[in-house]
Amino acid sequence: VESQPLVLLQARGPALPPTHLTSSTPPMLTPTPLLLQHTALIKQLLEYVLHLPPPLAAPLLRSLLPLQRQRPELRDHLVMLLRKAMFYKEEELRLTAVHGFLLLLQDTAADAPAGGAAASSSSGSGGGGAQLQLELLNSIRRSFGQQPSIRKALYAGLVPAYAGQPALRELILELLLGQLRLYHDDAAAGSTQE
Repeated sequence: VESQPLVLLQARGPALPPTHLTSSTPPMLTPTPLLLQHTALIKQLLEYVLHLPPPLAAPLLRSLLPLQRQRPELRDHLVMLLRKAMFYKEEELRLTAVHGFLLLLQDTAADAPAGGAAASSSSGSGGGGAQLQLELLNSIRRSFGQQPSIRKALYAGLVPAYAGQPALRELILELLLGQLRLYHDDAAAGSTQE
């Protein structure tokens, strides 16, 4: 007996633009034992999602977040993929990675209290929610060195994270304050040289 591949999305009827898959805000997938048995295929799907244009990839990543809550190995795989995407040449992949980091950060805020900047980050994301938040914020901090379009998306994504997740406010303010200090120190150094 041949095994049939798992089909996650199957088109029926007339062809629709791909945005119809992401137009709704509720998650498209809910964790079920059957779906969670196909972790390897879901990991492969995550790899494909990262190569979609950012307007399609971000909502699809959002819809897959419930699965990563149930399977820490999916979350770890997603974090690894997002980190790797930050080093790709293609700007769209890096933009999708920033959106992914921000989505994960917002998703973990409900699961764990904020740890503050004094807490230390572990090398793996399999730890507690506060450690994962710090790890995600460290990845986001590195994104400030990217192109202007990526920084713009980062700043735009931090606003709803700050507004919607009170547990993250202190961490986000510390992150932004560090960036502001860099600009202030650069401006102060430039004025003393004149």
